Amino acid sequence: MGGLLTYELCHKFQNEGNPALVHICLRRKAPQLKGRKRLIHIFPKHEFISDILKLDGTGNLF
Repeated sequence: MGGLLTYELCHKFQNEGNPALVHICLRRKAPQLKGRKRLIHIFPKHEFISDILKLDGTGNLF
């Protein structure tokens, strides 16, 4: 809730003609960003490994 309030206050501040803030540190994503729809950490092991390998960030460890 605090992150959302801070985000909205910063937009109000800027819309009133004040200079835009350079940095705002929040503990969550901005409200307009969509979250991950697939929670791969709860997949069965074979599906989890398959999805991790699709990221192509490491060699085949399994």
